[in-house]
Amino acid sequence: MHRLEKPLFIRLLAEEGKHFVRQEPLNQAGLIYGESAPQGGLNVSKRLQLLNRIHPFGGQIAVDLGCGKGSYTSELAQWYGVIMGMDIVPENVSIAREHLQSDGSRKIHLLCAAGDALPLANESVDSVFLIEVLDHVPSLRPCLEEAFRVLKPGGILFLTVPNRKFPLEIHPVRLFGGLWEPGWFPFLPWFKFLHARMATARVFSKRSLRELGEGVGLSLVGMETGYPPLEHRGGYRLRSIMNWLETTRLRDFGLILAAAFSKPTGASLHDSANTAEN
Repeated sequence: MHRLEKPLFIRLLAEEGKHFVRQEPLNQAGLIYGESAPQGGLNVSKRLQLLNRIHPFGGQIAVDLGCGKGSYTSELAQWYGVIMGMDIVPENVSIAREHLQSDGSRKIHLLCAAGDALPLANESVDSVFLIEVLDHVPSLRPCLEEAFRVLKPGGILFLTVPNRKFPLEIHPVRLFGGLWEPGWFPFLPWFKFLHARMATARVFSKRSLRELGEGVGLSLVGMETGYPPLEHRGGYRLRSIMNWLETTRLRDFGLILAAAFSKPTGASLHDSANTAEN
């Protein structure tokens, strides 16, 4: 039986590796697990600069939750006595161990763990990092409650997520019965109804992110937005334009939404539960 050719525009989408049907497992919420940023790359340095500007890094113990292959974990080690990288994907943890152990760092510890069940004692860490993680986890609140639980009073939760105001969807989308990676899908984040049905990763507004943090008993320290560093496309000139946009009123439309929350001194798990009830 003769097979009909796909329409031209679909074939064009699939050309040159820029637009293709992607084979990737989804979690129970229908979201992708996400990919690790290249170690030492612009994506890593950009997000860490934004977070460190909101609140300085530092302390004895930190957790990089959803660490992937350890790109952020290795950089964060310079600010902490001990950094623990945790990821739910065993393959990621194995690769991170192979790369980071070869560096000879004894302050980096890696293990496989889910964000809603951390193998850590209450109030045991100074900082928790959730860098490009909340857009992929099956359920938001359990992950944030665990961060609250393990943070010491006065400890800081650092996180970055995709900004709903950014006009392009950067993750694979559900299209034509499969997962398509069109590079940047225009305007999808601005339409909640379509985004909820087509996207494979969440986006957040400043308001929704603040409500999530405060909903588990954390206090907002600050937020910043930033444009993508265009590590894999665009070149120096386009990166310069992105940097310039951050100095204008259009900075709120940047891709990266970075935030820091503190655990109030005297706060407890009981307080977090009361916040949830209210």
